[in-house]
Amino acid sequence: PAVGCVIDGCPPGFALDLAAVQAQLARRRPGQSKLVTPRDEEDRIEALSGLDRESGRTLGTPIALLVRNSDQRSSSYAEWKHIYRPSHADFGYDAKYG
Repeated sequence: PAVGCVIDGCPPGFALDLAAVQAQLARRRPGQSKLVTPRDEEDRIEALSGLDRESGRTLGTPIALLVRNSDQRSSSYAEWKHIYRPSHADFGYDAKYG
């Protein structure tokens, strides 16, 4: 399991600072505040496409980013399976795809 995104429309040559994105992801780690997840996930961002691996600059093609979910516990959400959750895409998915 993983979560990801695709960013389209960036011109070629733009410097994308993945270290800055990684620093923001690190804010989710346990012990950072009362609002973070209790799950101890690494949250390491991976660039799958759209970036030059050496320079970190955009190529002008869609940028695909991925964060693998290493501590997934689907059973924790079983009782809420049919309830829309805040900050999730459940409602949007249902409205679009049924």
